[in-house]
Amino acid sequence: MNDWKTREKAEYFVNTYSDIILRICITYSLSKEDAFDICQNIYIKLMKKNMVFEDYRKERSYIIKIAVNECKDILKSSRFKKNVSIDKYENTSFLSSHYDEMEILDIIKKLPEKYRNIIYFCCIEGFTSDETSDILGISPSAVRKRLSRARNMIKKYMEVDYEGL
Repeated sequence: MNDWKTREKAEYFVNTYSDIILRICITYSLSKEDAFDICQNIYIKLMKKNMVFEDYRKERSYIIKIAVNECKDILKSSRFKKNVSIDKYENTSFLSSHYDEMEILDIIKKLPEKYRNIIYFCCIEGFTSDETSDILGISPSAVRKRLSRARNMIKKYMEVDYEGL
C-alpha cells in the first residue's frame, strides 16, 4: 500500500506515528495543539509527495526528521512564546529510584537543547546512535559523545541536589 491518500494509510499514519510526534514536540516544549498541527502537516507532505519507502525504518526516520524540523520552525516563528510548563511532559517513563519523574524532567529541561534531544531519542525513545544521527543530522560518534556529556551533566545536577539536602 503506497498511496498515502487512502483511508487505510491515514489510519496507519495516526496509529503508528502520532504518539512519537507528540513526544518529540513535548521535548521541544511545544503544546499538544502544536503537535497535532505538526502531525497534520507531515501527513499532508506525505500525501502531496506520495512518498514510498524501502522499509519501515527509513519511513520512521524520515517522519521523525520532518517532525524535528517542524518543531524547530515553530520555535523560530514569531508566534511562539517561551512559556514552558512541566505539565507538557506527561508521557515519559524516564525515572530514577531516587528521583521522581518531575525532578528528572526538571533536570532534563535544564540541559542545552542538543543534549536534551539526545537524551530524548536515546534514553526515552530507545533509538540507537545510528538512528539518532540520521534524525539529527550528526555523526554517530557525535551522538555518543553528546549522550556521554548529557549523562555527566545530569549526574552533576543530581550530585549538587543531593549535597544540598
